[in-house]
Amino acid sequence: MNKFNMIRKLSLFLALCLYAVILSELSSSEVFASELKSEKATVKMTPEAYLEQYLEAFNNLDADAAFNLWLHEGDIKEAKESSLASFQEYLEIWGDKKSYTYTKLGEKERPSRKEYLGGIEYSYLVKTEEGLFQADLVLIDNYNGKSGLSYFKLTRKEEPIGTYNTWKQFDFWQWFMAFCAIIEVVFTLYTSRICLKRKQKLWGLRLLLILIVYGGVCFTVTENVQVGFFVYTLFMPKIMKYSTGVQVFLSLPVGAIVYWILNHNKRKEIKKDIN
Repeated sequence: MNKFNMIRKLSLFLALCLYAVILSELSSSEVFASELKSEKATVKMTPEAYLEQYLEAFNNLDADAAFNLWLHEGDIKEAKESSLASFQEYLEIWGDKKSYTYTKLGEKERPSRKEYLGGIEYSYLVKTEEGLFQADLVLIDNYNGKSGLSYFKLTRKEEPIGTYNTWKQFDFWQWFMAFCAIIEVVFTLYTSRICLKRKQKLWGLRLLLILIVYGGVCFTVTENVQVGFFVYTLFMPKIMKYSTGVQVFLSLPVGAIVYWILNHNKRKEIKKDIN
């Protein structure tokens, strides 16, 4: 009898131990799951993730998915109407469903305005088979405990008419600029030949300046007219036509012109010494 009681007590003890182990495992699993859930909730989406989800919203024609990416304050109904209008506008630019790749162009501080909260603006170049796009977005990490976009803009990066790739679309003035560019090249090469023939002091430096130094003025005509001066290397006159305006570049071979001016003054000094 005593032996039977001992076996029963031992069995009860083992059962209690097994029960304790099971409870412990369940408790630790719940804690682990809770930790995972908490960790997942605190993970912040990267700007790239926001960009990808916005572009996928275009591909899927899902305005609600795009709306959920925004940081919403105030009247939700008004915000949704504004988001839908913005989504439709950029969807027209994006067009049909596209596969894409993207590269980061940069980031900068963007001040707050009446329309949106300021923050870090991220810019990306998006490449598709049909062309290039630029996406700019401002991400707010934590505003009253919320995160999301406060700004998004999508623009098509077009190739302007005025490059050598678009010569078939040149108008009269663009062909005139191309002719001026040819004249500049001929003048530069002729001056370089004279410099090589004479081989004056520091002729190598003179030749380099003749070949590469160009300068001029740029007129940008959009809603307003802006004027800027520049000194570039190997820069030719041209007219660049965009859908939003026109840029006119007028240039001169500064290095070659300076060479002739200096040599003209030198010839005068030589003649004066002879007389």
